[in-house]
Amino acid sequence: IQKRRLDDDKSKTILDDITGRIKSIALIHEKLQTSDALDKINMQDYCHSLLSEIKNSYSLSTLDLEIKCHNIYMNIDQVTSLGLIINELANNSFKHAFSNSENPKVILHLHEDENQKYRLNYSDNGEGKEQIESGKSLGSLLIKTLSASQLKGKMSLITYPSLAYSFIFPKS
Repeated sequence: IQKRRLDDDKSKTILDDITGRIKSIALIHEKLQTSDALDKINMQDYCHSLLSEIKNSYSLSTLDLEIKCHNIYMNIDQVTSLGLIINELANNSFKHAFSNSENPKVILHLHEDENQKYRLNYSDNGEGKEQIESGKSLGSLLIKTLSASQLKGKMSLITYPSLAYSFIFPKS
């Protein structure tokens, strides 16, 4: 309702971004209510629901989602941080990467590695950026802060030919 009252596109975009962040957290509570475990979230189900909801909000019917998080259940704190990170990455992909892409695709793989750590790989096949703004947007700052401070992990980024992120963080 408030969005309709706004005149400028920048304010509408900011409101959309905030709404997406809230939805990613609300989805956690929805998944907890339907889960057998009271403190763990099935990541395959959560990631599929989250990315599908974001995809639908952009009306990208031709976008292919490849999500592999088999047999991973995470605690609420980790899911909250990871959900916000995935929300930022997906919104950036959907907004910026696919303007010239015939077969847009987002790939999200989450697995446990041999060192008992989680590894999240996120990429799209859209247009990469040879130079990415280094933390100037709220989304970039949020991704860096959540991966380092909340998940106690490390992030790496490839920006060309397309964007690809990798996060490694300990199981808690």
